[in-house]
This record gives sequence, C-alpha cells and structure tokens, in this order.
Amino acid sequence: MPLSNVVVEDSGSHRRERTVGYVAIACGVVQAVVFVAAVAGKARDAEAFRAFARSLVETRLVTPRWRTGVATGVILAEVSAVLLLATPGAAAPGFAVAAALCAVLTGGVAATLLRRVRASCLCFGARSSPMGWPHLVRNALLTAVAVLGHAAVTVAAVPSAIRVEGAAVAVLAGLAGALLLIRFDDLVHIFQPPGSPAGPPDRSVLR
Repeated sequence: MPLSNVVVEDSGSHRRERTVGYVAIACGVVQAVVFVAAVAGKARDAEAFRAFARSLVETRLVTPRWRTGVATGVILAEVSAVLLLATPGAAAPGFAVAAALCAVLTGGVAATLLRRVRASCLCFGARSSPMGWPHLVRNALLTAVAVLGHAAVTVAAVPSAIRVEGAAVAVLAGLAGALLLIRFDDLVHIFQPPGSPAGPPDRSVLR
C-alpha cells in the first residue's frame, strides 16, 4: 500500500491526520491502478507499443526519430511512479513523479488540441479514440490527484493512527476513482446529448 509511513492501528487521537492519511491512500490507489492499466495496455506486446509510439508522432510534438525513446520514457515513468508508491516511505517522490508526468501529458494534449491537430489517444493501448477534450480533462484530473496525494503525504508525515476500516474505504474509493478515469471515454460517450457528431471510442489499434 502507498503511504507505508502511516501506522495502521485500531485506535488513535489524531482525527485530522487520519483523514489526510485516508486521502493519501485513495490518491495513491488511483494513480497506481491507472498507471498499471496504462502500462499493461501500451506494453502488452510489440504492436501495442509501436502503435503508441506512432500516436505520439501524430500529435506533431514528437518526431519519428524520437518516437521510440519518448514512448519508452513515458512507460518507464509510469512504472517508476507505481514502484515508488508501493515502496515503504517513498510515496512522496512517487506522487511527485506522477504529478510531473501527468502535467506533461496534459500539456501535450492541450497543445495538440489548440493547434487543431488530429491525433489518436492510445493511453491504454488498444482502447483508442480521437484525442479531444475528455483526454485533457482526464489528464488534468490525474494531475490534481497526484498533487493532492503529495500534499496529503506531506501533511501526514508524522505517523498517525489509521483505522483498518477507514483504510479499506479509502482503497475502495481509490479503485472506483481509477475505474472511472480509465473508462472516462465511455462515460463521456454515454452522457453525450442526442445528435452529437462525436461517435463512440474507436477500439482498434492504430495501424
């Protein structure tokens, strides 16, 4: 679990620290699950990785020469964040890596949209869709979660009593939040008004 610097006990007197600890646990679960899903989708096989690398070139922010290196760097950053969040005492740097990566990805999506460049989003591998405002919102939310998690870890740096039932609720909340973010494209499509020109997400891998 992230935030191993928080002591798990059945009772405690620091209610505020406990609440902050729960927030940090939930944020850590969100980041870890989303990044694990992203890595699994992009690196599950050679074709999925090549498709992700090509999608970076589509944004015109990465040249064909650097696509493999940048794609590898993104995946390694995601893996690093997950490992840090799961390492005792390393939640703070884990959130820092996650926040930096999400901020860069958010900026990349924003730049692509502002320049009206047509590109595909293969953040989760085969689950591809035309890059649009939902991806900008999702990445911005992930950035906010990482920043909130880092702040919570800092505030809860002094060990405080975390109740098992509270930690369990925090984990469940984090899992639910991660699932919503992973399936964000589908949720946007469901709630689109009738007659919207945007179609459902494209499930094919970019060729």
